[in-house]
Formats: sequence, C-alpha cells, structure tokens
Amino acid sequence: MSKSLIRGGIATGTTDVDDLDPDGTNAVFAAATGESIVFSLDTSVNTLGYNIANIATFSYWGDSRAMQEYTVSVSVVGDAGFTTLHALTGELGASGKVNQVTLTDNAGYLATGVDAIRFVFADIGSLNWVAYREIDVVGSAVPIP
Repeated sequence: MSKSLIRGGIATGTTDVDDLDPDGTNAVFAAATGESIVFSLDTSVNTLGYNIANIATFSYWGDSRAMQEYTVSVSVVGDAGFTTLHALTGELGASGKVNQVTLTDNAGYLATGVDAIRFVFADIGSLNWVAYREIDVVGSAVPIP
C-alpha cells in the first residue's frame, strides 16, 4: 500500500505568508529562481529507503505565478549524491491561476531506495517567484527481504 511520504501545505520563514495568500487561509511557499528545498525521509526503521510512486505539486495565485518550473532529484540509501528524476519547464494550468502537476512512471516506480528528495526551482522570467501550495510524494517503504 502506498502512502503519502510528504504531504501538506508548506510555508517558510523567509516570506510573509499573509502577503502572498490571496484569500488569507492557505500556506504558501514562494519559490524564487535558484532556491531549493530538500525533504529527508525517515530511514531509521525503513533502512532500505522508499519506493516513490508519484509526486504531485500544486500552485495557485491570482495571476500566472502558478507556472511551475523545477527540477526534482532523489538521493538513495548509501549514496549522498542526487540523481535528476525530471526537469519540468513552464507548466501552467489552463486557467493560469491554478496548477497541478503529477509525475508518474507507467512502468512502476519513479525511483526506489530513496532517502531524500530535492526540488530546485528554475528561472520563471519576470515573475520572480511561484506560489506553491502543496507538494505530495506518495510511495511505500522498500520491503526488507
């Protein structure tokens, strides 16, 4: 059974969320060009890491600041380096205000044995930043043989 390994609205201490939230009720992560965020997964019990089934990112703003552009990479147990899974360029929802991007692999998992996931946010031109509302990483622990 897969479960959400990372889920929920995110906010950082670097930006005043109230200034970025059009309706004043949701957390926002304002990702500017070159910024990155790393999520370390708990491998204290699941020592072989995690199988990643899909990754979904959600953005919303009253203008085109919902355009998503980032590179997502993973680190696997036993290797401190990161390997790129996908580089997303200029993905914008139909309304231009709300956007959901889901990364999957029809052949199975996006990655196996994962202990960390990194997002590096790309140049989005004159917008300066994107209002990410949620990042979900869904997967399951690698079974111990």
